[in-house]
Amino acid sequence: MNGFDCALYWTCDVMKNPANLAKHQANPKVAPVIAKMMAKFAGPK
Repeated sequence: MNGFDCALYWTCDVMKNPANLAKHQANPKVAPVIAKMMAKFAGPK
């Protein structure tokens, strides 16, 4: 799987079942994207 296919796969997988986010956090290609999303949607501190 290339980078785009990987991103597309995990995004669709998580949209169908949000609990699958934990399954994809260990993927080195996905982890930085998840970290950015979490930081953006964390809200004001």
